[in-house]
Amino acid sequence: MLICKHCGQPVPDNRLACEPCLVLRGEQDRHDAQMEPLRRVHAGALRLITLATSKTANKPHIQLFRSDNETYCGMRVNSRYVRDRMSWFEVQSGPETCCKECRRMLEAAMRAALVEKRKAVTA
Repeated sequence: MLICKHCGQPVPDNRLACEPCLVLRGEQDRHDAQMEPLRRVHAGALRLITLATSKTANKPHIQLFRSDNETYCGMRVNSRYVRDRMSWFEVQSGPETCCKECRRMLEAAMRAALVEKRKAVTA
């Protein structure tokens, strides 16, 4: 039986890696992939990708960077969603500009991206 080098838990014989650690690493990789594009969005050099259907056109979802079908609120979308672009200023212009949960998660990710940038500058 293998022992996970990250958490020290036993890895079942039918597995090559510890499932909880794989999930955590995947989430960390997804988080890390958002940081640089979000800093560019904040600076106005890049726009967010919005996804909407005719039913959600007035409150579109916001797509994760480096993902084809996942949004900040965790929803997976399909090809019937129409893609468009939105600036950070437009997201901030009012609570009704996009999906409420996408907005909440995006704002948290943006804060994290800006904090990481400040840490890198002062280091």
